[in-house]
Amino acid sequence: MDVQGAQYVAVKGVDVQQSVDDFKARWVAQAKLDVDPSLVTLRLVRCGSRKPSAEEEEAAVVLDDPSLCLGESGVTGTAWLLAFVAGSPGAPYVLR
Repeated sequence: MDVQGAQYVAVKGVDVQQSVDDFKARWVAQAKLDVDPSLVTLRLVRCGSRKPSAEEEEAAVVLDDPSLCLGESGVTGTAWLLAFVAGSPGAPYVLR
């Protein structure tokens, strides 16, 4: 399901008090993916307000506690996230 050559896309109206789990479910629905949100792994890319470099994407941190809110996980208003779908070949989905 991952799309080779995918580009970053803004996700509007993100509440950093929302849980990682709820955000994954919201994103899966918004992207109209036919996949269980539990198969999605989010990785936080630390780079500020500009588009991340390949090196920064490689160093992305997995948001592995679905019960934490996005803010507790380090997500801010200028966060960049990569979404990986388990069992899917190719590049990750990219979120901003």
